[in-house]
Amino acid sequence: MPVLPNAKCANTSLLWCLISAIPTASQMQEVRQARSETKQLVEDYVKSISINDYTQEKYNEFTTVLEKYSALIDNSISVIEINELGLLAISEMNKIESKFSILLKQTKEQARQQLLSYKKRDDYLTDDWFILQTIIESACIKIDKAITQEEVTKIVTNAKMSIDKIPTYSG
Repeated sequence: MPVLPNAKCANTSLLWCLISAIPTASQMQEVRQARSETKQLVEDYVKSISINDYTQEKYNEFTTVLEKYSALIDNSISVIEINELGLLAISEMNKIESKFSILLKQTKEQARQQLLSYKKRDDYLTDDWFILQTIIESACIKIDKAITQEEVTKIVTNAKMSIDKIPTYSG
């Protein structure tokens, strides 16, 4: 005999258990309403996205996520699961990188490389090189936290000015 999903069904017939598992009209109405509201919430989120902020490829990812989660929502019969699917869809969409975030990531990497290659080790005494490295490490931490390209540029400029104050070794 198969294992029954509901402990209440242990002492009753299999047919009765199957019939009692069928959702009521009221429950189905709640599911339909949850589907409608959740899908609308996700669609509104996509509509709030400016296509100008994304490459066409990245914008197409929104459509793919929307279609994927719409199908999952349509096939779900649990209000809780439907709500969770809506949140997962929006969470997945939040991970899609905008043109700005891609450019900022590239700017940050270039800034780190610029600072790391700004001066040569042979031009400094050990203590001064340690100070220079501390300035670079501090700047890299600030670069990681920066939220605009202008902020990254300012951090690099300030770090270079501090580095330029460290005397070079003239052997």
